[in-house]
Amino acid sequence: MEITVETAMPWLLAALAVLGIVALIALIVVLVKVAKAVSGVNELVETANKQLSPTLQNVNAMVEGVTPSVQALGPALEKVDPLVDRVQLTVDTVNLELLRVDGILEDVEQVTDVAGNAATTVNNVISAPSEAVAGLLDKVKGLVDDATGTSEDSKKRFVYPVGKAGKDQS
Repeated sequence: MEITVETAMPWLLAALAVLGIVALIALIVVLVKVAKAVSGVNELVETANKQLSPTLQNVNAMVEGVTPSVQALGPALEKVDPLVDRVQLTVDTVNLELLRVDGILEDVEQVTDVAGNAATTVNNVISAPSEAVAGLLDKVKGLVDDATGTSEDSKKRFVYPVGKAGKDQS
């Protein structure tokens, strides 16, 4: 038996018909599943809509209540910009003044150092003759004590307060 197109054609048409029926059944199954999914999504949307409707109404009412307050803030917000500019100018001015005060304080520190050095020099100049006189008096007293033969307790050096304060402090 020889297979020709004429003898195979009924079989090919039958196979094509079977394949068409299988494809049609598969398409029906897919369409049924899609229809169920769309139905489920519709139910979900309806449930969400029912639950969100009161909330959205409350939000709308709140927005309507806040809108006049926000609109009333418009003029106040327009006045804030110049105030911020003024505050910035004031801060800049204070910073400049602080820099100037810092310079003045540095000058005062230098003057204080010079005055301290001058006071130390004057103290040294004044105390030098007093110390010289004190040393001379100690020597004279020592000579007098030696000549008169007084006790060792009387030979202790007398401390003169003049000129000693400057040396103790430095």
